[in-house]
Amino acid sequence: MQNKQRLTSEVELMSTLRLITQAYEEISVMRMQRIRDLVLNTRLFLGDLYKVYVDVKINYKDLLMKKLIKEDEMMKARREKNGKTAVVFISTNTKLNGEIIQKVFREFYEYVQTHEVAIFIVGKMGKQLYDQRSEKKPYTYFDLEENYINSTSLHNLVIDLLAYKQVDAFYGKFESLLNQIPTDANLTGDQPEEKVVDKQTAVLYMFEPSVVKILEFFETQIFSSLVKQSVNESELARYASRIRAME
Repeated sequence: MQNKQRLTSEVELMSTLRLITQAYEEISVMRMQRIRDLVLNTRLFLGDLYKVYVDVKINYKDLLMKKLIKEDEMMKARREKNGKTAVVFISTNTKLNGEIIQKVFREFYEYVQTHEVAIFIVGKMGKQLYDQRSEKKPYTYFDLEENYINSTSLHNLVIDLLAYKQVDAFYGKFESLLNQIPTDANLTGDQPEEKVVDKQTAVLYMFEPSVVKILEFFETQIFSSLVKQSVNESELARYASRIRAME
């Protein structure tokens, strides 16, 4: 009799968990559908714009070496950057996200342990994962307003990151419903030496009013858009990963 009651109780529990899982999956499907087209279309646009960003930086460095930039403009540009590198781990506030957050975190943690960088963590899950590690460095934490991501909600993060010469972001990237991959993306137009385009093959521009002014625009307005896109990419990958886990 006791075994029958226990089995009945377990069946009821499994039925409840099934309903919760189905509801969680359906919510994730709706949210993923809502942002997928936006993220993928913006990815293409910002991808091309980022190539221009890289070219502008190559032009700037070339003109700097040729001493064709005015001294006062050059000093102003240098004062606005601290010369350091920042690394951002974009996570989430909620659990039940499949494997993607853990995969991104492993790559992020390995990187920050072997590089001297300023660490920024976005989202409660990222903070929890990092705090659980015995070996950790100081970091700056930012909360994440999920489902309401816009430039205003990311304003403080962007302002802090603008002080750094180079910014890299670790986040999940949506490839398909079955495949989400950890991604390490540079957000400031800086490329590893083996990927740098030779300045002779880079697109050369004539700048008006000046290369410093144009670069300043890229390092504020365009940089802000790249940060927002990285957070949206992470959200899309998280929803897809959650759907897989719930299924």
